[in-house]
Amino acid sequence: MKIKDFLLAELNREVERSRSALAQVPEGKSDWTPHERSMAFGYLANMVATIPMWITMQINQDDLDIAPKDGGKFEMKPSNTSAEYVEALDKAAAGARDAFEMVTRAVTEGRYVVDDALARPERGPTHERFVFRLGYRGRSVTVALRDGYVSSEFIALAGMEQRTAEQENRLTVLKREMAELLLATPAAEVYDVDDKD
Repeated sequence: MKIKDFLLAELNREVERSRSALAQVPEGKSDWTPHERSMAFGYLANMVATIPMWITMQINQDDLDIAPKDGGKFEMKPSNTSAEYVEALDKAAAGARDAFEMVTRAVTEGRYVVDDALARPERGPTHERFVFRLGYRGRSVTVALRDGYVSSEFIALAGMEQRTAEQENRLTVLKREMAELLLATPAAEVYDVDDKD
């Protein structure tokens, strides 16, 4: 098993356990503490919901100062209902999954660039931006993603600036399904060679 698959499986197990716990959080009890020296229940529930964000921060940032001199810049949005805690967890977990995917596929020491000139509008809005130019030792190839891997539903949801909890959950499912399909399929079946030299 690849390390990425192991880590993602572990993350998914922990997210499911956390989801089960957060779904049971009673409303109106966020200030409750079992002991005078304990943290408030709502703060602890928020911590459980947002813990996957630490994975994203550790991967995406060059350094991580857990006690900055000028104070922390991270603001935790307070949640009040079990549904809001679960929504926060799903959003944090999706970010962690994306970070794992990014670090295992696109850590290129500055050699990875997004080039809008590669877009092919004639391929339609679902596929126009899934064109890649790869170079190695003076040779290069342009490949285009074939039909059947990216859905118009994914493009529509991913392009929305504001999503409901239901839409966010659906996008997470679509990302997972797409990643699983792409990783399980040989590259020769995923891409068409568009141009090479």
